Order: sequence, then structure tokens, then C-alpha cells
Amino acid sequence: MPDSVLFYLAAVSVVFWGSLFLLWWWSGNQNRSRIRALARARAGVSREHFIEHFRDREIPEVILAHVYAFFQGIMAAEVKNFPILPEDEIEKVYLLDMEDLEFEVIEWARKWKLKLPDAESEHVYPVKTVEDLVKFLSSCRRER
Repeated sequence: MPDSVLFYLAAVSVVFWGSLFLLWWWSGNQNRSRIRALARARAGVSREHFIEHFRDREIPEVILAHVYAFFQGIMAAEVKNFPILPEDEIEKVYLLDMEDLEFEVIEWARKWKLKLPDAESEHVYPVKTVEDLVKFLSSCRRER
């Protein structure tokens, strides 16, 4: 191959990979800005607000504490003690895929000895928000 063709291919490769890197960096920066803006908008909201929201529903403290800590862990790289709201849509706020969440729920059920309903069960409803997740977990029966 002539040197000019090799130079052209190298230049195209550098531009392509450089563009991908910049796109990756820009999208990560946008996400960091989004998370920090959310945290600022929620200033003054605490874990106690989250727990108080569920007070009348007799939801076990272990579920509330674990779910709250789980979502804070997702956001911890950007904001320490990110305020979790019950109405947060899991996919939109935490960018967590529902399949990944399902894996976590299965692990929690095993750990807490909960019996998850069958997928065909009429007691299964879609989990979209943090509140939906808490209610779903609290509706699962403990294995005997």
C-alpha cells in the first residue's frame, strides 16, 4: 500500500476514535450535571422523609433501609447522600435497566428469604418507581 493511503487510514482512525471518546466524555459529563442538578433541587430532603412516606403502610424497616441505600449507592460516585424520592422513576432517574434491577431483587429475595410471585401471577404489577419497588418487595411472602 502506498504511504498516502496508510496515512489517510490512520487519520480516519484517529478522527473516528477521537470522536467516540469525545462523545463518551460528553455524555458522562451531561449525566454528572443532571445528577448534581437533581441533588440541588432536592436539598433538605432526607432519608427520614423517605421513611415517613411509607409510615402508614407497615413496610418492614429492612426493606426501606436497603432500597434507600441501594439507590444512594448508584448515585454515590457523583453525589454523596443523594436524596431518594419514592416517586423517582428508576429508569429515568437512576438509569437502571429493569433487567439489572430484577437481578438485584432476586438476590434480595434470596437474602431475606422472600418468595417472589410467578411472572404469570395476578399479584405482579409493573415496577417503575422506587415506591413501586418498595411495595412489591413488601408484598412478597416470607418463606417458611
